[in-house]
Amino acid sequence: MILTGLTTGSAMALNLQNNSPTERIHIASYLDTFTNQELASGASLILEGTVLEIHPATWNTPSGRMPKDIKLNDIVYTDVSIKIDTILKGTPKSNDVVTVRVYKGEIPGEFAFSSDTEADFSNNEKVLLFLMEDDSIYNKDKSQNHYVIMGQYQGKYTVEQKKVSNFKSTLDTKSIYEVIEKHKDDPTPEILVKQEGAELEK
Repeated sequence: MILTGLTTGSAMALNLQNNSPTERIHIASYLDTFTNQELASGASLILEGTVLEIHPATWNTPSGRMPKDIKLNDIVYTDVSIKIDTILKGTPKSNDVVTVRVYKGEIPGEFAFSSDTEADFSNNEKVLLFLMEDDSIYNKDKSQNHYVIMGQYQGKYTVEQKKVSNFKSTLDTKSIYEVIEKHKDDPTPEILVKQEGAELEK
């Protein structure tokens, strides 16, 4: 079964594979592309930090359990605790640790959601993150206790040996920090303005 729908900034197709003990759904998204300048101006919080803990995946339902009938806005998510090392833009919800949510994950023996575009994390990883409030259809209770990554994998860099890298590029830390400092106060990127307008029209 394939379900199709629209999320902020991406077209999304869900492919359900139901021939294994753990049901598997793969989310294939078509993302808007952001430059580092747009990431710097569009993110509400930019920080360098260290992955403290990757929490067990859970459903985005009030009970945290699998719904009887899975709808388009039902999904498994994984929260990641990030220790803040350096704040480059914005004011975090906590001075020490922030929660970053990725909409994928596996509940063994039940369901697994994989994604082409959500970022991956590993314990003790040093990261540079471009974060924003979660206004997605998956944040059903409009919780404000976590962030999501702007542009999904585009807004997450691994920091190592004075370099930052992700699927798109590898840069030296000095150059990307210069971009952040230069563009963090620029106007909101036009692509985000259009997305916000589309949400208001719904």
